[in-house]
Amino acid sequence: IGVTGVQTCALPICGLRIGIIDSGIDYLHADFGGPGTKDAYDANDPTYVEPGTFPTAVVTGGTDLVGDDYDSSNASTANPNPDPDPLDPAANGHGSHVAGIAAGRGVLANGSTFLGPYDSHASTNRWRIGPGMAPEASLYAIKVFGRGGLTSTSIVIQALEIAADPDRNGNPADHLDAVNLSLGSDFANDDPNEPQAAAIRRLAALGCVVSVSAGNGGNTAFKMDSPASAAAAMAVANAYDDGFSTSAISIDAPAAIAGKISAVEGQFTPPLATLPTVSGRLVRVVPSLACDPVQNASEILGNIALVDRGTCFFLDKVRSLQAVGARAVVVVNNVEGPPIVMGASGPAADITIPAVMISRADGDRIKARLPGNVTVTLSYDVRIGSPEVADLLNDSSSRGPVWPVARLKPDIAAPGSSIESAGVGTGALAATMTGTSMAAPHVAGAAALVRQARPDWPARDIKAALMNTAVSPLHGTNGPAFPESWAGAGRLNVAHAIQTPLVARGTTDRSEEHTSELQSRQYLVCRLLL
Repeated sequence: IGVTGVQTCALPICGLRIGIIDSGIDYLHADFGGPGTKDAYDANDPTYVEPGTFPTAVVTGGTDLVGDDYDSSNASTANPNPDPDPLDPAANGHGSHVAGIAAGRGVLANGSTFLGPYDSHASTNRWRIGPGMAPEASLYAIKVFGRGGLTSTSIVIQALEIAADPDRNGNPADHLDAVNLSLGSDFANDDPNEPQAAAIRRLAALGCVVSVSAGNGGNTAFKMDSPASAAAAMAVANAYDDGFSTSAISIDAPAAIAGKISAVEGQFTPPLATLPTVSGRLVRVVPSLACDPVQNASEILGNIALVDRGTCFFLDKVRSLQAVGARAVVVVNNVEGPPIVMGASGPAADITIPAVMISRADGDRIKARLPGNVTVTLSYDVRIGSPEVADLLNDSSSRGPVWPVARLKPDIAAPGSSIESAGVGTGALAATMTGTSMAAPHVAGAAALVRQARPDWPARDIKAALMNTAVSPLHGTNGPAFPESWAGAGRLNVAHAIQTPLVARGTTDRSEEHTSELQSRQYLVCRLLL
């Protein structure tokens, strides 16, 4: 995440604010300049603002429209209970992750907040969490989700109204510069008078760029989400970027199976970014699930333990293997598919060794060589690059157009696959998520960067600049181009959007200058913006 080589002005970038309409923001996380400890989060009461905790230098405002218990899908929790504290609940975390992508400051390997400079040299740092797209912008948290996953249209409209007038004095001069809505529902209808679409249109007219996730419904025509379907919204699809990589471990010996294999770190174990490289012999645990007392403790002592997933908690497995002297733990998945993030079943402050999960297929290849001299390396720097997926769409990204007029959507694509960002309630750790929810905040942050460079542009011209300069046609290596109804104008290229001297966009408004008729009620605006 982040824009290399784009120099921004002093913090915050020219006073620009990005609104996150979501589950709130963990403003105590190091990615947002907070104290960066789990204890600080656990001690915070989310129902009111403790003196000195909020707002902060990064999350400079916001509110909770619903309360932590709110979930519109359940009659018993469907009544909002608003309060002034937009802290993201630990059972959700979606909003914090989204906010970090848009404007997180970045967290260094030692757990401290990165304070810049955000230039081409920033990439030489060792990160727990990389900086967001606009890491010197400020954030505004508007909480519309509690612990549950559903909210109502009326709550979203309230949030859009706050984005238009944050101090709620009736004067929209203080509107936010960009907002992100990583939310929606499938099979949208094209209705400009639909309340969310109308609110987005009016907010955009004020000058606020509205970035909305396209949805995760896959390659089914007309499955585009609402409110991404709104004409004024920037609907964002989920693509892989050209630097896509996944965490891994290295099998160093024997040569027959040597190489890197995908591995996912445990959520409760110390991050590899904070630890020295761990290399050693891999020993299979007896019994293989490590749910009963370990029988080969002397063999595991000083080595790396290989254990199977299943029956007991991940935390219990790692704790028992740490107790017999394992330097690290490799867990083999017990189902087909990629490895997953291992969560904690209770307090885990005593865990001091790293643990990762690998796939069942990779585990089977290793087990076939055991007992024997199988050596592996666990390190933050061991990753698997995947250049072959550059500019491929994620299969889950929703396809347009919008029913029934077949208006093209989405508008643009951005990275949204296996994105690392702030992990709620962890203090300074990352979480990894995938979806158009992760793609949209890339565009919200990019819009803020364009606004910084072009402060006088209306929102429609910023949207046009981002679309006009996107990498297009979007396609994978040696593959056919993806249709515009699935990939939009192509993958986001914010550096080009900032530098473009010309934008072209469609309009139905005869009153705009420099229009030429293309067809009935459709016009093309070309504006030189040097």
